[in-house]
Amino acid sequence: MKAILMLVLFASTLSSALAEWRFREHDKKTGITYRIDFDSIQKKKELVKFRTLIDLSKPFVNGTVSIEQHYLVDCDANKIQWVKKLFFTEPLGEGKPLDIGQNTNPRWGHPLKGSFYDRSLKFVCEFIK
Repeated sequence: MKAILMLVLFASTLSSALAEWRFREHDKKTGITYRIDFDSIQKKKELVKFRTLIDLSKPFVNGTVSIEQHYLVDCDANKIQWVKKLFFTEPLGEGKPLDIGQNTNPRWGHPLKGSFYDRSLKFVCEFIK
């Protein structure tokens, strides 16, 4: 069991390090940088999967500096749902994850109009066509 957990952590770390993080936006107000991994954009039946990376301007109290987030998108309904989040103590999702959060209560939501997630949803839906 421990070996499987180590393998998952290693694969998660490796996938962040090798990702092609693009569609970069920097919010001057908050200092947060957002990115999308182009290689992660995949159509799964009627949904689209993708992942983002957030680099924080200031670490969280627990030391988190960057967050890799995995999402599902329903392009027809313009809805988004987070699936998994990995929290890192280094920028660009490097190093071992400090923590991994799985969405145990999946709900669909509409992204805030004009937000990075709104633009991301539109981008991945257009990209997958």
